[in-house]
Amino acid sequence: MSTLEYCEVRITCGSSDEAAAIADALVAERLVACVHVAPIASVYEWQGVAEHDDEVLMTAITQLERCEAVVDRVASLHSYDLPSITWVAIAGSSAYLAWVDEQTT
Repeated sequence: MSTLEYCEVRITCGSSDEAAAIADALVAERLVACVHVAPIASVYEWQGVAEHDDEVLMTAITQLERCEAVVDRVASLHSYDLPSITWVAIAGSSAYLAWVDEQTT
């Protein structure tokens, strides 16, 4: 199994409730195998103003071919006008990646 066939999707949310709702939908729809959720502090510029916000970072693991579907689903559920959704290809243990396959097919 090629490890470049998997990705980690990173999404920021404005609240833990929103993150939980998005995570539940992604797992229930088998778009991702799992989601890790953690509080973070974000600093960014939005509409010309420097913002300092408490946010929630979601890290989801899935097959690389599902990343676009994950982005589309998150965008349909997210409260932000422009949610931060990025992904990177990942490597991992064969056993873990096999479990990712089971959860996302």
